[in-house]
Amino acid sequence: MKISPYFLGSGKASQALKESLRIIELSLPEFQIAEMIQIKRNAPFPNPTNDEFPVLFIANPHALHSDAIIEGEKAGFKLIICEKPAAVSKAQIEKLKSIKIPVAICHVYRQMWGIQTLKNMVESKEFGKLISIEGRYWQSSSAVKALTQVKTDSWKNNPELSGDHDVLLDLGTHWADTVTYLSSSRIKSVHHWKSFINAEASHRDTHLHLTIDFENQMKSFGSISKTVHGAGNDFEIHLIGEKKSATWKFSKPDYLEIAVGNSTSIIQKSTTTIGSGHWPHHGLGWIEGYVEIIKEAFKDGQYPTLKENLSLLEHIIEK
Repeated sequence: MKISPYFLGSGKASQALKESLRIIELSLPEFQIAEMIQIKRNAPFPNPTNDEFPVLFIANPHALHSDAIIEGEKAGFKLIICEKPAAVSKAQIEKLKSIKIPVAICHVYRQMWGIQTLKNMVESKEFGKLISIEGRYWQSSSAVKALTQVKTDSWKNNPELSGDHDVLLDLGTHWADTVTYLSSSRIKSVHHWKSFINAEASHRDTHLHLTIDFENQMKSFGSISKTVHGAGNDFEIHLIGEKKSATWKFSKPDYLEIAVGNSTSIIQKSTTTIGSGHWPHHGLGWIEGYVEIIKEAFKDGQYPTLKENLSLLEHIIEK
């Protein structure tokens, strides 16, 4: 199959998608990757109908995703791969419900080895009844900027480009997608408490407590922040079950800590079938998730879908 990739956006997320596509080109020769075509913001979409399999990659500001998905379907793309979130408002969610073509959403954490392994353990009932999924997703960018007191020219300072939130839609959607995926249950309700201390713009929440109640009576709680001094990209999941508990950390993505009673053991990744095909412990970070989503979308396999993302956003977005 000859893939014709078109890109909206030129920032770090776009570069990560392009890097992931190059890995797929090298490791999966069944997918022939044509020259990457960059689409400028506000430029008309090119006509891709002469391409064998045209794919639109969307990595522009959050509030522009929904219109790009709609225009991409109208233009004739056969597949869209979009950064999260797909929408930033209830109105955008409603518009996207009519999309017919496949759309993959880049919730990269759930596609990584550790979360995939936990999902298999949950489905095989190794934990017994799930009690709670707890943890944190901490970064320090807001704390760093507050100390310098220099306002940057970031698109996230403009609600027309970012939507009405920061941490909630940026990091919070990653957290909520991961725990919802692991819960194997539908969301019953969502509660959040937000702080705006150290915010660069008034609409940008910087610290978040996110609690999710699920229909299977399980709960999840996450502390999610961009203003924890000293934090890197500290994403941790603690799955608490009736028979055992487990911990996964993004800082050590190829390890799982499994606890039974007062005993703890470590499971290490030993496969090359998930993600880039590299051997474990090579340190590609979230590129693993991007690679896995792209190749699964190319194969019409298992990946985070637009429908799943819209269902999640309906519970999270307030207006």
